[in-house]
Amino acid sequence: VFVNIENVKIVSSNVVIKNCSSVGTGLVTPLQEGMFISLSGLLENVLVEGNHPTNVKGSVFEVIGPRLVRIANNSYAGTTAVATGIVLGDNNYGVTEQITVTGNTLNCPQDKAFVAYGVKNCSISGNTFYAKDFCDFKMRESSFTGNMVNVNNQYALAFDSSTWDGSSHYGSDGPSQNNIITGNVLNTSRSGSTGPVVIFRGSGTTTNNSLGGSLANQ
Repeated sequence: VFVNIENVKIVSSNVVIKNCSSVGTGLVTPLQEGMFISLSGLLENVLVEGNHPTNVKGSVFEVIGPRLVRIANNSYAGTTAVATGIVLGDNNYGVTEQITVTGNTLNCPQDKAFVAYGVKNCSISGNTFYAKDFCDFKMRESSFTGNMVNVNNQYALAFDSSTWDGSSHYGSDGPSQNNIITGNVLNTSRSGSTGPVVIFRGSGTTTNNSLGGSLANQ
């Protein structure tokens, strides 16, 4: 792990991680994963900006637990390593919220560029995501607007409605609901097709998600 702030038990504030870079984090030992930046615990007012890692194994940017985090203007260039670009999770604590993800350009050719599970009141806007698989959501009262999503999959976005048993690493906190998804450009492996690019999956009920004003397979 290049930057690891883990399991903070007392609220810590005003953390800045800016203008850092690394190559091959987590690739030294084949069985080891090495996140570029991992934030967990009771953190507030965190800025992650202008960082440029390359070929990370694991998760590039991970946030599980903090609130009031801004992830802005970072880039990631993946090649052969399996890495998820940005992971927002909660581990069933119900505390991860008010995360802003904006202006990032992530290239994750072996995995997903964006995953959000069990989080709320988040804003994901103005990002460019290149990835193998769809962006994966289980979030509440959040927005996904003005993003460019390019995936080698038939779907660009997936909303999860399943009820987890607590074993998920990223947490549960109910299905996706009360989200606004608009103004995005969603390109999939079905370029030029009129088929759906958004999938709703799981055994639960996904409610009050507003989808509109996005372009598909341009």
